[in-house]
Amino acid sequence: SLKCNFGSSWTSNLQHSGAAWVLRNHNGDTLLHSRRSYSRLVSPILYDILSLHWAVERMVNLKQTRIIFKFSLPALRDVLAHPDYHPELYQHFETLHTLLQRLDFWCLRLAPLPANKAALEIATSVIRDSRFHSYVSRNRPS
Repeated sequence: SLKCNFGSSWTSNLQHSGAAWVLRNHNGDTLLHSRRSYSRLVSPILYDILSLHWAVERMVNLKQTRIIFKFSLPALRDVLAHPDYHPELYQHFETLHTLLQRLDFWCLRLAPLPANKAALEIATSVIRDSRFHSYVSRNRPS
């Protein structure tokens, strides 16, 4: 299985968010990484849900079938553990569930912040450095 670390970063005053994922093999070598931006969403948890959705969607599109998704967003863990408490996110959960069914194997794991540093730093760079263009790149981030 490959590991896909993902994360998001947002700022309330600009209503922008950055999202990133980093795909690694079993040795920890970076295979691919990517970032994108979102704007004008009303809830930080929605940014986190969309970041997960985007990471899953990219893995499906890249024909990866066995993925361990790792994240460092405790609020996302709580929302995913209790989706019934968030009926406003129902459509997002349904879409995410449909995407996950396209993978042969997947799991979601909460990771400590240092283990998710690369994805979070890339996501933060969207807001901090106004890097709103998306990309997918091979190997380690520079």
